Amino acid sequence: MRRVTVLVSLIYLLFSIPLFVPCDLCEAAGNTIYVDDSGGGDYTSIQEAINIANESNIIYVYSGIYNENLVINKTIILQGEGSGSTTISGSGDHTVKIFADNVSISGFTIKNTGVSSSFSSVFLNSVSNCTIEN
Repeated sequence: MRRVTVLVSLIYLLFSIPLFVPCDLCEAAGNTIYVDDSGGGDYTSIQEAINIANESNIIYVYSGIYNENLVINKTIILQGEGSGSTTISGSGDHTVKIFADNVSISGFTIKNTGVSSSFSSVFLNSVSNCTIEN
């Protein structure tokens, strides 16, 4: 009888322990965040999406002209809808600054870097394994 009581108690304890972690405490890798300058996505600003993104998130940017300078300080994938239709238009500084390893950027036209010859459209600061294409 004592064994049965111990066994029932163990089973009760096992099934009464929560087997989940609240979502605000976990990081979901690979989730996609959508940016649309006309309001159809999760955000209208690419930088806002970068700021809330977790490591390894994909930020998908719909066609449009995004007048902003970007600072990328975490490993993300930044994917534009197409370089012929998705533009990041900066001003006064490097248009895109990358401070994290393993960042991937594709599908954009990047333009309007600052007037000084010391600025670049894409500035990579001591990083490795970054990919920039299309």
